[in-house]
Amino acid sequence: MGQVQALPSIPTSEQASVTLHGLTPRERQVLQRIALGETDADVGRALEISIKTVGKHVEHILHKLGVETRTAAVVSIHSQNW
Repeated sequence: MGQVQALPSIPTSEQASVTLHGLTPRERQVLQRIALGETDADVGRALEISIKTVGKHVEHILHKLGVETRTAAVVSIHSQNW
């Protein structure tokens, strides 16, 4: 398989509450880490949130992108040149 590229970095400003596809900055951070192949536990540790919270973010991401799997979410954002 080819190497997965990271998404552009998230602005740290709290001013932008919503980004592309209605994803919040935090949801986009979670999606970036999923794109890198991280597990929920890895994402939780890196973002200092619980695994349950990561799961909720993933649930929201999938719904907002209209896909059923994490892989489909990553493919979706890469195919749209995020």
